[in-house]
Amino acid sequence: MKSIEMRFIKFINHLTHHSLFGGNMSFVIKNIKSILIMLALPAILSANTYTVTNTNETGNGSLTWAMTQAAANPGADTIEFAIPTSDPNYSASSGTFEIECTTALPDITDDNTHIDGHSQAGNIGNTNADGLEIVILSNRSPVELPAISIYSAYNTIEGICIGKFRAHHFWIEGENAHHNIIRGCLIGTDPDGNQSYVVQKSNGVNIREGAHHNVIGGVGEDRNIMGGFYYEAIEMVLNVHDNKIIGNYIGVNKSGISELPIGWGVDVTYGGPWAGMYIRNGSYSNQVGGSTPDSGNVMCACGRQAIIIKDAKDEGTDNNLIQYNYIGVGADGQTALPNGEGAIWIVDIADGTKIKNNVLSGNTSNAVEIRGAHNTVMENNYIGSSADGSTVVPNTGNGLVIMPEAKGGLPDGNIIGPGNVIVGQNMEPDLSYAAIKMTGAGNFNTTIKNNYLGTNATQTLISGYDTGIMLFSGASQNFIGTNNVITGHGYYGIWIKGEDTINNTISQNSIYNNGEFAILIQTGLNALVPAPQITGANKTTITGTTIANSTVELFSDNGTQAQTYLGKTTSSATGNFTWNGTISQSHATATVTDANGNTSMLSTGSVVPVELVSFSAQTTESNSVILNWKTATESNTLGFYIEKKVGDKFQQIGFEKAAGTSTQEQNYSFTDNSPDQTNSYRLKMTDLDGSSTYSETVTVTMQTPDQYKLSMPYPNPFNSSTVISYSLPKSEHVTLTVYNTLGQKVQTLYNGEQQAGQHRLIWNSLNSHNQLLSTGVYFIEMKTPGYRSLQKLFYVK
Repeated sequence: MKSIEMRFIKFINHLTHHSLFGGNMSFVIKNIKSILIMLALPAILSANTYTVTNTNETGNGSLTWAMTQAAANPGADTIEFAIPTSDPNYSASSGTFEIECTTALPDITDDNTHIDGHSQAGNIGNTNADGLEIVILSNRSPVELPAISIYSAYNTIEGICIGKFRAHHFWIEGENAHHNIIRGCLIGTDPDGNQSYVVQKSNGVNIREGAHHNVIGGVGEDRNIMGGFYYEAIEMVLNVHDNKIIGNYIGVNKSGISELPIGWGVDVTYGGPWAGMYIRNGSYSNQVGGSTPDSGNVMCACGRQAIIIKDAKDEGTDNNLIQYNYIGVGADGQTALPNGEGAIWIVDIADGTKIKNNVLSGNTSNAVEIRGAHNTVMENNYIGSSADGSTVVPNTGNGLVIMPEAKGGLPDGNIIGPGNVIVGQNMEPDLSYAAIKMTGAGNFNTTIKNNYLGTNATQTLISGYDTGIMLFSGASQNFIGTNNVITGHGYYGIWIKGEDTINNTISQNSIYNNGEFAILIQTGLNALVPAPQITGANKTTITGTTIANSTVELFSDNGTQAQTYLGKTTSSATGNFTWNGTISQSHATATVTDANGNTSMLSTGSVVPVELVSFSAQTTESNSVILNWKTATESNTLGFYIEKKVGDKFQQIGFEKAAGTSTQEQNYSFTDNSPDQTNSYRLKMTDLDGSSTYSETVTVTMQTPDQYKLSMPYPNPFNSSTVISYSLPKSEHVTLTVYNTLGQKVQTLYNGEQQAGQHRLIWNSLNSHNQLLSTGVYFIEMKTPGYRSLQKLFYVK
């Protein structure tokens, strides 16, 4: 008895004796055991392996013979290959065995057939280290010849190269065609997976008329490589469902970064060029791409879009999932390999499509078009960037277009976000391109939330379109927000235009660093809502006026846009509003939204007087003190006088010129080379009109020095006073004396005990008789019981 039979009997015995089945249940299992075996055993006993031993088209040992035998046998069958290298159609140069088909191969109508092309290498040896050994071609057929047609279930085809058929390469049809797997095959390419066979009327895999739960591809070596087709690489049509297209290279060779164009054909009857994948006519709940990042498809070089999902007659082309694919870029996530008319179209009234975690970049035309579709969800896609979001790989059109379809589909209920990154390139002068563009009457109820438009999630890449979001020609009742970041666009963050483009709400976004306006509204009802007027702003309060009883949203920005959402408030019956909070940037701005959901343009930015952002002091290894301070804005500022506390008074020790008038962050520093042991500093911030304000005081204590040191006096030369700094590593007696060039004592500056640390004193150029010195050279001597040092200085009257 074969191993499959033994496994079945073992399973029945397991049911009989398993501890879960006791009492009456065990009795029932024991009594039906023989019935189950009798019912299943004929199929088990009829399981066979058929070995292909030659490349003949027909006859014993041929692939046609093996497939015919398997179809006639009711059990599970394996077709393996063991063709000797003496076969006349073996090519020693390529290491391949070529099976030529002038007629169609037998249909697969029996369940559980496994065609294993990898078995050739296992049985005879690996003769093609660069690819596959078994090659099935149709070089000489004058008709549109199909390759392999499947009408049954649980079949697996793997490890074969199949090409040059002037029709489908795989045809999976009918409700009985389910749970089939096609994996590890080269479809339409040479046996090394590098070049495609360019053949008229060819297409790849056609799944149709109710076929379900089939899997095309897999992860890693189970992927199929597909290229060169006249029509689509994959078509799912007529109520097929729950099929998965996983991990394939479609339109690229095995390197993943070299094109094998798909859908290049054009004919009078059917038109063209063609998309890479077509899902239509009631095909639902299919999945393009796997459930993990390594299981997505690479889809490039298609004549039109990579994927079209279409439902023209409310047929139920619903709930299809597209995820983890690279569309328009190669397997490296950054090499542009454009699809001819974008990445994805969702057309007519297809409902519930989900587009998640894809890279949709490098394509010609718009990356994604939602043309009349309903309830589309787009999340966490990279559009126009590399897979890691670090570089721009632009699509040549818009990032996303939402519009009505000419045949009657009206977009409704679509959700864009969270997490989509949409970047591009400014395409002036016509201003027709945007990260997201919504146009046309009947374009309703789209929510755009939590996206990054013109930047990536870390905001380290800034590369926008002409406009972030366009709403044109009647797009209405849409909601932009919350938490979109819209930045880096050449002209507008959001642009609303058209008489009927109404009731669009913009709420709680970060819109900044766009070329002209954060929000521009031209004509239409939204434009009838005037922007609020800010009448007062400081670091904690914003006041203003607007339309009565409406929602006012407040923002701050270091320019005049809306980078930081602060909060919202409601205007009174007289239109006044007040908001209290904390503002850390230089300008306050606001929008207002009326009861119908119309949001206004942004108010003119009001300058917020900003005090010092930070002021700090720190010591250095060279026993100096560095002062650092930062401002957010400046208005007619002259500069900063640096003052240090000496005794109980502050004295000026330096000056730093200010930027003047600036809305950009400014950084300043000053070094005190003659610090005391304990030092207190403040800034006197002075404007051009002479008015001044003081900063807070910062204090820093020096570390106890590890050596004696008498520093160079400062300034030197001097004409009124100079500062003398010195350090003591321990407490002891110290004298500081001034001598002239004749060695005569001029003045004793200090004579007594002092604590360890940094010390400083000021000599006001007087001698011991309180007389001014004569111009000349003098010497300062520092002396302790074990240390002596001199410094030269110059006095000039």
